[in-house]
Amino acid sequence: MKRTLFAAAVLGGLAVAGCQRFQMDAEVFDRFELATLKVSRSADVLNAIKEDDEMLVQSPTVVALWGQRDEQNRLWCNAVAFDEESLTAVRKYATGYEQFDRSYFITARRKLRFDAELVAPRQLLDEPYANTSDRNRAILAWAMESFREDMDTLGGENTDLLNLVMLVRQTGNGILQTLDRSPGLAANLADPEGVAFDQINLGPGRVRMLIQDDVARIKIKVGKEWFDLQPFEKHSDVQNM
Repeated sequence: MKRTLFAAAVLGGLAVAGCQRFQMDAEVFDRFELATLKVSRSADVLNAIKEDDEMLVQSPTVVALWGQRDEQNRLWCNAVAFDEESLTAVRKYATGYEQFDRSYFITARRKLRFDAELVAPRQLLDEPYANTSDRNRAILAWAMESFREDMDTLGGENTDLLNLVMLVRQTGNGILQTLDRSPGLAANLADPEGVAFDQINLGPGRVRMLIQDDVARIKIKVGKEWFDLQPFEKHSDVQNM
């Protein structure tokens, strides 16, 4: 019950009746691709992805640009974490949240997208796991914990950004619980269809994770609106991971 009430409280902080949609892919996720792991530095990131209507928050190791529109009805954030020694990007995240009404008579619908790309430590990758499922689950859990730690370095002064981060964290925790309830399911994370799960407030979701060398790429989409026209595996951004 406490978890349900907490989730409702976070969504309450985000939820205001919507009007015109913003172009989530173009305004948020296209810029996610402009930061290159192991290459980009903080100045490169700021010059490439900063928009005039966004707010900048940063710590010694993380730079985040976030914005809102329609009285918190559209929220988004791009964040990049840098290695303390090389000063190059080692983790990057993009997330967008949108709520809107389909008609006057239908309750507002919500959708969330989260993309992440992280350089994983060799020790994590080379651990002698029992099987692929255990390995995938461990890497996904590490990635979500890295997101939490990176965003925590920015402080909690802005309520809107904090609510968005908490919604992503809730979703990640829910995915891990789904994997724990079904041993072996994490082995399917690399499949085009990913793994299905349900978010208590946002509804159905899918998660996919690919691992190439030491880089993990993660994509999460939550909310029925994503899947009304095409299944997850037919989305161009899923196919081009």
